[in-house]
Amino acid sequence: MRNLNLFIMKCISIYFVTLLLLMSGCESGRRIILKDLRCENLENPVAIDNIHPHFSWKIETDGQTMRQAYFEIQVATDSSLLAQGKADLWNSGKVESSASVMVPYRGKELRSSVLAYWKVRVWGDKGESSDWSPINRFGIGLLDKAEWQGKYIGMPDEKNPMLRKKFELQDRDATLLLYVNSLGYHEIYLNGKKVSEDVLSPAVSQLNKRSLSVTYDLTPYAKQGINDLLLWLGRGWYRKATFNAVHDGPLVKLQLDEIQRNGATSTLLVTDSSWEGRGSMYGETGTGTWYPHQFGGECVDGRKALPDLTTATLDKLDWTPVLEVEVPGMEVSPQMCEPNRIQEIIRPKGIKQIGDSIWLVDMGKALNGWVELSFPKLPEGHRVRMEYTDWLNENEDFKPQEENGQYEDWYIGSGQGKEVFRNKFNHHAFQYIRISGLAKAPEEVTGYLIHTDYKDASSFECSDPDLNAIYAMIKYTFKNLAFSGYIVDCPHYERMGYGGDGNASCKSFQTLYEGSSVYMNWMQMWQDCIREDGGMPHCVPNPYPA
Repeated sequence: MRNLNLFIMKCISIYFVTLLLLMSGCESGRRIILKDLRCENLENPVAIDNIHPHFSWKIETDGQTMRQAYFEIQVATDSSLLAQGKADLWNSGKVESSASVMVPYRGKELRSSVLAYWKVRVWGDKGESSDWSPINRFGIGLLDKAEWQGKYIGMPDEKNPMLRKKFELQDRDATLLLYVNSLGYHEIYLNGKKVSEDVLSPAVSQLNKRSLSVTYDLTPYAKQGINDLLLWLGRGWYRKATFNAVHDGPLVKLQLDEIQRNGATSTLLVTDSSWEGRGSMYGETGTGTWYPHQFGGECVDGRKALPDLTTATLDKLDWTPVLEVEVPGMEVSPQMCEPNRIQEIIRPKGIKQIGDSIWLVDMGKALNGWVELSFPKLPEGHRVRMEYTDWLNENEDFKPQEENGQYEDWYIGSGQGKEVFRNKFNHHAFQYIRISGLAKAPEEVTGYLIHTDYKDASSFECSDPDLNAIYAMIKYTFKNLAFSGYIVDCPHYERMGYGGDGNASCKSFQTLYEGSSVYMNWMQMWQDCIREDGGMPHCVPNPYPA
């Protein structure tokens, strides 16, 4: 019996010790979780546009009411230092504050091309504390014109060229940051692989005043030895008709920096006349001025398609020297909104034949983005035409969105088997596609909804299906309008960001989505458009004289 009593007492002791440990664990951080860390309202940005960053975080609890009473932020030049609690840039200490949005950095002075790492922990009003958050990263972009060592380069008479340069890498322990400032769209490939999921980059800016730089971390794609860097460019907004472009084709300057763990920075590669270029399988259709109703399209020549973009394939092609081009009076600043990305894949509701070698594709709903079409084998040089609209007339006849070939794509057959068309440097807002010149129905049709990669901020659901449908309609409409770092009123007819619509919908959009960075990018455009008398145009980007 005595042994049994001792056993019971031990069990009770273990129970209370365990309970105390659990309670202590709650007090030390098991009940409070920090998530969605942001720097300048962006997740792990590698190149912000200022040396005075701000930090934000969200708090999640196990359902109990909690109010933040204190926070502590640590910032270091290396993640391993930060993991050891060695904050060599800033240690805020335990600060009495409920602030968790845009908390200003107050550490050592920062500069361009700096990478830094940060973490935060908080305490509640009842003394309970969180664990340290996961370690996040931010970087400072190139903020001064003098820091850009590269020259603007392009190709004569090429609207969608490829530019190429090889470079040698010795140190695989450093971080490689590629700063890209393109006048027009760009995609970046290293050693045959696209280095991000971004599309139609950069975001829109007022291109007669300012262009945006986008920074890529090439470290995961690089290898020791010779690396092969490829840039694929498209004109986008950068045209003589819109922003008085100095060259009739896209231009780009870039700089590849190597950042050591101790913060030391060296430049490995810049754009100059030593680069080589060539045309690609992508051309342009229509006049494509990019004024309202004149957005043109793309012509994809299947005869020029490449099996891949590896060095072995690229070495077999003919390359010619690039042009260096002077671009006066252009401000360059890091892009401060999320990139464009494919957000939804949409399959067609129906495909039917409406004439001799003519097909009508109904995507089931309108979308702003790309389309991918797979065709059966075509004769070499055979041309297939795609036209777009978002409505049919009362007889369900197709009415082109733009007249005179201003809103169409073309595909030229290779004669080599399966043929695939897909947009790259233009986009359309549409529900219906009329395909002409195709004897058999397309084998596959895929729509890609594209917009700035902002996140949901709220949700709504009720017992009334009509209200749910209205909510879903409004939310989906914004996905088609809040595009490329600003908001348009109708992406099919015009792509100017009308200020009246943006102002009227601001509260709704930012209730539904975390859209502050979209508005910050758009506000920058408005600032760039202020006239000498203080007036502003009705829309930005604004290609008009006044």
